[in-house]
Amino acid sequence: NITLNKRVHIKNLTIESICNTFYFSFGQKDESVKRILRPLAYFTFALNWYFGQNKTSGYHFVNIIIHVFATFFLFLSIKLLLSTPNIKMKYEDKYFIAVLGATLWAINPIQTQAVTYIVQRMASMAAMFYIISIYFYLKLRVCKQIKFTDILISVVSFFLAVCSKENAIMLPLSLVLIEMIFFGKQSFWFNLNKKNCVLVSVLLFVSLFILLFVLKINFLSVLNGYDIRPFTIWQRIFTEPAIIIFYLSLIFYPIPSRLSICHDFSLPTSIFSYFAMLPAILLIILLIWVGFYWFKKYPLISFAILFYFLNHIIESTIIPLELVYEHRNYLPSLFLFVPVAFYFKKAINYYKNRNTAMFKFLICFFVLIIVSFGCGTYIRNFEWRTEKTLWEDAAKKTRYSDKPIQMLASILKKEKKYDKALILYYKALKMSSQQQKQSKIVCYNNMGNIFLKQKKYDKAKQYFDKVLKINPAYNRALYNKTFVLIEEKMWKDALENINYLVKSEPENINLLNIKGYILLREKKYKQVFDVYKKAFSLDPYSTSGMVNLSIGLILNRYYSRAKWFLKIVHSKKPKDLNVIILLIDSSLKLNNNTMADKYVNMLLALIPIKKIKETINLMTYNGLITKKSSKNINFAIKRKIKQISDGISNLSYSGYPRGKKG
Repeated sequence: NITLNKRVHIKNLTIESICNTFYFSFGQKDESVKRILRPLAYFTFALNWYFGQNKTSGYHFVNIIIHVFATFFLFLSIKLLLSTPNIKMKYEDKYFIAVLGATLWAINPIQTQAVTYIVQRMASMAAMFYIISIYFYLKLRVCKQIKFTDILISVVSFFLAVCSKENAIMLPLSLVLIEMIFFGKQSFWFNLNKKNCVLVSVLLFVSLFILLFVLKINFLSVLNGYDIRPFTIWQRIFTEPAIIIFYLSLIFYPIPSRLSICHDFSLPTSIFSYFAMLPAILLIILLIWVGFYWFKKYPLISFAILFYFLNHIIESTIIPLELVYEHRNYLPSLFLFVPVAFYFKKAINYYKNRNTAMFKFLICFFVLIIVSFGCGTYIRNFEWRTEKTLWEDAAKKTRYSDKPIQMLASILKKEKKYDKALILYYKALKMSSQQQKQSKIVCYNNMGNIFLKQKKYDKAKQYFDKVLKINPAYNRALYNKTFVLIEEKMWKDALENINYLVKSEPENINLLNIKGYILLREKKYKQVFDVYKKAFSLDPYSTSGMVNLSIGLILNRYYSRAKWFLKIVHSKKPKDLNVIILLIDSSLKLNNNTMADKYVNMLLALIPIKKIKETINLMTYNGLITKKSSKNINFAIKRKIKQISDGISNLSYSGYPRGKKG
C-alpha cells in the first residue's frame, strides 16, 4: 500500500502529483488503470512519504494524532448525547461519563491494530471524521440554533470519512438512529410532514449518489471477489455472526494473549457444522431485538447495541473480504462503553453515602480496569515491533490457519534461511485445506523460488509447474519459471514464456529487458534492438536495458554506440564489474589502449585478480562476451599488472634497499 505504491512516492506538492495519489493501480501491473480508492488515506500516506519516505516514526505519529482527535470528539459527542431530550443529566455526571466512556474505548488493547498497524489509518481516519460529523450534527440539534458552519463541517466530515474508508457510508443511518433514540417525539424526522420527508429523502439519496459517483463504487461488482477466497458466500454469512460475538468478547475481555493479527475460524462444510453456527446467529438476533425493545427504557444500551451492529454491516456481512480483523471494531465500538460508564457512575452515586466500602471497591475496580487496559495495549505493541515478532505471535495463537506459517517462512526466505523456510512451507501445505487453492499456489511458488536460489533447477521447475497446474494464468510462477529456463539455456521455451507475459503487460520494463536478454542469447539482434527501442521509449534511464543493448551492439560491431551507453551506466553504477569489463572490451575493439588501461586500473582497484578472472569466465560462459574478447581482456589485465610490477621493481632499485622495510 505504501512502499510498493509508486503513486504515493511524491517528490513535490503540485496539484498533479497530489491528485495522482487518489488513484491506486491494483498489483502495480498497469499504471494506466486508474480507480479512486480511499483517496484521503492515500494522500496522507503520500505526505508522510514526502516528508520522511519509509521512516515509520512519522506514520506512527500521524496515526496517534488521529486516534487522539477521534477520542476527543468521542468525548464531546457523548457529552452532547447526554444532553438530548430523552437523557438529561447534571453537568458533573455528563463530564464523568464522557471521560470514562471515551477513555475505555481509546486505551482498549483491541484498538492496537487500528492505530499501530500503519495502513489501518484508513479505519481510524474514517472513524475520526465519522465522529466529528456526529458531534457537529448533535451540536446543531442540541443547541437548537441552525448554524451553517455546523452543517457544513458535518457534511464535509462525512465526505472525508467515506474518502478514508467506505464503511463510513453508514453515517446517515447512524444519524437516523440518534434521532429515533435520543430525540423521540422531538426528532427532526418525527416532525416532518409527508412533503418535507420526501424532499429530505430525495436530497439524501442525491448526495449519496454523487458521493458514490465520485468514488466510482460499483455495488454490482461487490460479490466478484469470492472466486479468490477460500470460502463461499453462504460460508461467510454463517461464519460472520460467530466472529462478531468473538469481537464483542475481545472488546470486553481484551487480554493480549487473545489478540492476534490472524484468528482461527473453521468454515462450515456440512449440514451439522451449519447448524453449529445457529447459537451465534440467534444471539445476534436477540441482541438486535433488545436494542429495539429498549429504545425508550434504556436508550444508551439500545444505541450502543444498534450502532455496533449497524456499523458492522459493510465489513461483516456478504462482501467477500477477509473473514476476521480486529481493526474492524474501531468504528462500531465507539459507543459501547458509554452504558458501562453510565451505570458505573450511577452505582458510585448510589453507594457514595450508603456504603463506603462498596463505593471504594467500585472506584478501585475501575481504576484497575483502566490500568489493565493501558498495560494490555502497551504489552500488545511489543508484538508489533517487527514483522517477524508479529507473525511468530500469530503462529503461536492459531491452530488451523496456515497464513502465519507462510508469512514466517517468507521472512526466513528474505533472511536466506532457506532450509528452515522450506520446513515451514511444507507445514503450511499440510494445514491448508482443499479449498485453499490460493494458499497452495503461494506456497508452491515460494518453494520454487527457494530452489531456484539454491540452483536446484529441476525442483524449482517442478514446483512452478504445480502452481501452473492449479492456475495456468498465475503470471508470477510463469515469470519465475522463465529464470529456470534461462539458467538451463532453454532459450526457445524461455522466449515463449516471456512473450506471453509481455503480451499481458506490454509496458513492463523488466519483462522487456528479460526478453531482450533472451533474444540476445538467441542471436536475434534485430529483434533485440526493437525490444530495447520500446523499453527506452518507456524508461530512457533503464540501466539493465542499456547494458544488454550494449552487449548486442558490441556483438554487432557497433563499438562506439555500445561504449556511449556503457559510460552512462558506469556513471550511475561505478562499481559494476560487468560494466567495467564491457568498457574494457569496447575500448580494446576501438584500439583505444589508453582508455582500456584506465578501466583495467579501476577493475584492479575494486577486487582481487582471482575474482576478476572468475567474473570474466562467467561472462564468457553466459555469452555476454566472446572467447576472443575474454582473451584480449585477460591479456590487457596481465599487461597492466606487469607494468605495475615493473614500476615497483624500478622504485626499489632507485631509492630503497631491497629486503628492508621502507
